Amino acid sequence: MQEAATCSRTDTLPMLGYRTPEDPMLLDAPGRISAGQFVAQARALAAELPEGTHVVNLCESRHAFLVAFGAALLRGRVSMLPPGHARGDWQRLLTQYPGATLLGDVVPADAPAAFLDVSRYLAIETVSPDVPRVDAAAPAAILFTSGSTGEPVAHTKTWGQLWSGAQTWAEVLGWGEARGIVVIGSVQPQHMFGLEATVMLPLRAGVPMHAHRPLLPSDVEAALASSNAAAWWMATPLHLRACLASSFAPAGLAGIVSSTMSLPAASARAAEERWGVAVHEIYGSTETGAVALRRPARDEAWTPLPDVRLEPGEAGVRVSGERIGEPVVLNDILEPQPGGRLLWRGRTSDLVKVGGKRESLSALDRRLQEISGVEDGAFFLPEGAGELARLAAFYVSATVDAEAVTEALRSQVDAVFLPRPLYRVAALPRGANGKLSRPALAALYDACHAPERFTVPATHPSIAGHFPGDPIVPGALILERVAQVMRAQFPGKRPGVLASARFHAPLRPDEAAMIEARRDGNRVTFEVRRGETLLASGIWRLD
Repeated sequence: MQEAATCSRTDTLPMLGYRTPEDPMLLDAPGRISAGQFVAQARALAAELPEGTHVVNLCESRHAFLVAFGAALLRGRVSMLPPGHARGDWQRLLTQYPGATLLGDVVPADAPAAFLDVSRYLAIETVSPDVPRVDAAAPAAILFTSGSTGEPVAHTKTWGQLWSGAQTWAEVLGWGEARGIVVIGSVQPQHMFGLEATVMLPLRAGVPMHAHRPLLPSDVEAALASSNAAAWWMATPLHLRACLASSFAPAGLAGIVSSTMSLPAASARAAEERWGVAVHEIYGSTETGAVALRRPARDEAWTPLPDVRLEPGEAGVRVSGERIGEPVVLNDILEPQPGGRLLWRGRTSDLVKVGGKRESLSALDRRLQEISGVEDGAFFLPEGAGELARLAAFYVSATVDAEAVTEALRSQVDAVFLPRPLYRVAALPRGANGKLSRPALAALYDACHAPERFTVPATHPSIAGHFPGDPIVPGALILERVAQVMRAQFPGKRPGVLASARFHAPLRPDEAAMIEARRDGNRVTFEVRRGETLLASGIWRLD
């Protein structure tokens, strides 16, 4: 394609790297969209953009996202890429950035006046023969942290930073001339990994990409079948696990790149063995983009990308490099290895202290997720645990019971970090990009924990006549609540012989109490507490 002479070449970069206007850029849009058609569509939308400095890109399909992103670049607008598409996400941005335009391919209910429907521009068949150029130093996108550790934080990336990062991606993946390759992305482009892997990488390499975001195994299979090329699949560990648990039979798959959450080595090995392709994992952040690569089926250590420098320290890891801009310190604990490689040991931001010992929740999560048969898992420290903190954990598995998970953890972590309680759940409340927020885990904990917290009202029939004038909750009623908890926590089992029970302090009506039951084989040790006061304890056997 010819390059449009809009300003000095030394200060600008191409908007895309396709060789001719006829090169296929988007597949199954429906039909194929050439690079020249894409430029024409982006220019048509750019001409309709209202005055302003920012746009909010909510587009669901990759085709619409690219046209909106390209139109913003052509008009010198900065694309804001919110981590979620809920009304509150984009309303907050419209409030923070007065005059911003909302771009989407699905019209939201009660769409604001600032909304512009991108789908109207996707059928334009005109072909533009030239490649627009973009100011390398111009802000191109604002991305936001997921909010998993607090409120989302905005990070601005210039076109030069994004273009340079894409070039590095192509080099480390060994794409060379990148002919005969197609990119299929199951991650949304509003996330840094999605933007780099499914937008910037194919744009820079000049290779086609699938126009949509296949999520289910059957959708990915269909996308692969329609590609007729060596396909690279950009996914998360959740997508890989879903495919491994199905009859997924990929045709034409050339490679996989995973990110957004830790990929267990067992999952990577299973994918490589079953599908016959290399599975790569990216280490990065919203602040920096991708900074290291590994192949977890073969190696636990990370290799820094050639254009960045990673320097571990007490506060985290300092990331520097020309495309990074000002050095960034990430809250990760990295351990140097020979050859400049690094082992990830957790995060400084989620260190917890239990029994006088410290550990990273992220590191514990990884140990849990690597247990054979565990599909997903996460540790959680409840609020207000104080010095007597006890970790809880959740796991997803169709085959492994809580006792087996606890035994597997016992050989991997210090005893003080063993979860009490450990909940088996149907799924973890992960967001679209696989992230877990503390509020979501807290809600799950409350839902799981609900049977363990109880209050006996003063109006309960058992209270009448039970020490009139100074009523207390009968011990039999407390034990019945313990039995309810055991039935809820240990499905398929029921309370059998009560081996021992001791009451240490009285429970008054309307006082809140909590039950904790720990299983060891068919033996359950229980405690009932009011705050820090131990009310009852004992041992119950399961049938």
